Amino acid sequence: MGRKLGTGGRSAKSGRNGGGIAQLARRQVINTYQPIELADPDQIQQLHDTSMRILSELGIRVMSDRVMALFEAAGARVDRGTSITRLDESIVMEAVGKAPGQFTLTGRNADKRLTIGGNNICFGLVAGPPNVHDRVNGRRDGNLADYQNFIRLAHHFNAIDFIGNQVISPMELPANNRHLDTYFANLTLSDLSFHCTGIGRGRALDGIRMMAITRGMSVEEMASDPGVITIISVNSPRLFDDAMAEGLIAMAEHGQPVTVTPFTLMGAMTPVTLAAALAQQNAEALFGIALTQLVNPGVPVGCNPVLLSGLISARLVLLRQAAPVPDARRLHPARITAPAPSGRTAASIVPERAQPPRPGRPGNTVACPPADRAAGSRRGRHGTTG
Repeated sequence: MGRKLGTGGRSAKSGRNGGGIAQLARRQVINTYQPIELADPDQIQQLHDTSMRILSELGIRVMSDRVMALFEAAGARVDRGTSITRLDESIVMEAVGKAPGQFTLTGRNADKRLTIGGNNICFGLVAGPPNVHDRVNGRRDGNLADYQNFIRLAHHFNAIDFIGNQVISPMELPANNRHLDTYFANLTLSDLSFHCTGIGRGRALDGIRMMAITRGMSVEEMASDPGVITIISVNSPRLFDDAMAEGLIAMAEHGQPVTVTPFTLMGAMTPVTLAAALAQQNAEALFGIALTQLVNPGVPVGCNPVLLSGLISARLVLLRQAAPVPDARRLHPARITAPAPSGRTAASIVPERAQPPRPGRPGNTVACPPADRAAGSRRGRHGTTG
């Protein structure tokens, strides 16, 4: 029997690198199925009514004078002594009713414009892990070189629609300005839209400005054609801190989409029962959504609540430890490149201003920088994203 040809040499090498991986053409995915009804209309109404009671009777603690002033002007009851803001259902529903049902998101390649909302499904990278692991180099701290490789891979694979907020955190860079390096990688190694960091006003504005530069338009022009998105986390239970508030306000003022994300652990950050936890999450999400519309009526906004029980969390950790790691040697990410923005240089994309660290608080000595905390209210999950 003759030797089978085409199993080695250049042919085999081509099959091992990124160019040899077969994939479907890029397209907007549409969900053709009806949503699963997990609760009947009466139960949904009860959930809604309970959420309204939480907002009107218990309220949300707000660490931002600006946010309290916005809600107070809209008719909410604000207790400055306790920083508790209580709002009636009429205020909530009027504000939420101004949010669009869907919107578009456009990176520097207009051919990859996404439609978000309705039955549209978009796939993106995760955000914020402090470590990276592969079978070649093992587990290590997040770093810029690995971050850049992930962005190359995201650009290459048609199944990825957008880039998350720091798919890994480059831990060797100062936390107060590492977002500039990751934004630059997003914009030069890929042409996808991305999540910018919503911790504070400055980081959000940097992402907006850099995306506008690469698209060849002004920040004002991009307000009507959004290019970046962010996630604003509620510090459950019922706490909205100043850094997240300022990030939300900056995005909303400039017409960029915001995703409000209450991230809760049942029994620790919410009541232990599912129904009560959902009611609290819904109240927190509605508070953030209403805030975007008070800042800029009609600005795109959504919610992405995360709800885990202690038992589920433990099982996820065990599964993650036991899961096999894919063989990364076939991908050769360094060989996958994206065209640079036409006529743009590094100096023209990265803002000249880098955010200075806050006095007396180093930004690059710990994984979760205290500089990003507001009077002890910040949770560690934000710190690793820079």
